[in-house]
Amino acid sequence: MKSFLGKAFKYFGAPAKVEVWALEKFRPIIKAAVLFLIFSLASVTLLKAELWPCTTIKIEDGVRLGERWTHNPCVVKLLNGSFRMYFSDASCDQNYPIVVKSAISRDGLSWEKEDGIRIGAGHGGQNGWANSADVKILSDGTYRMYFSSDVSILSAVSKDGVTWEKEEGVRINNDSCSQKSVQGSLVVFLPMGGYRMYYCAGDGKNYKIFSAISSDGLSW
Repeated sequence: MKSFLGKAFKYFGAPAKVEVWALEKFRPIIKAAVLFLIFSLASVTLLKAELWPCTTIKIEDGVRLGERWTHNPCVVKLLNGSFRMYFSDASCDQNYPIVVKSAISRDGLSWEKEDGIRIGAGHGGQNGWANSADVKILSDGTYRMYFSSDVSILSAVSKDGVTWEKEEGVRINNDSCSQKSVQGSLVVFLPMGGYRMYYCAGDGKNYKIFSAISSDGLSW
């Protein structure tokens, strides 16, 4: 070992010279590694800024839709880049106090109501309610709306998002969770296929959040 070190020192000089030689030899590699680290950190910072540009929630000025009893919005982005909002309205029909209407927008800020009722009288349960629409665009381009009646969650389908036809049967009823009523569904597509629905159920005073899964969006 001493013989090897002696030969190394004789060839390269003192240990300090060995360090200088090593630094010069590996300088391009070290420089590349440092640049890679800098650009990686910069990319992560930019990605975080793009995904979440601010650290606080800012309420935008103005009212998107402001008539009496307008609530429970659900917004779908259309193929042409515009947006359609489905919302609940409790001011137009005293016999069926809650219906689902819609509005259209190009920028998501200025909305124009569309004529007619999307889901209304005759579509709901015992009282004909149609509330809390949750609209999904399916893989074949059709629309499915999940909406709340007075005691259950129902569904309807549409080819254009405007004219709807109620599907047979009940998606979720109050017996499934031993509660007085169920409402406020939110359906998500699962990564491996199928659906999961989150919904609210309660006795009129206290409510809890439940979930259900489905392979076809109909049987839960």
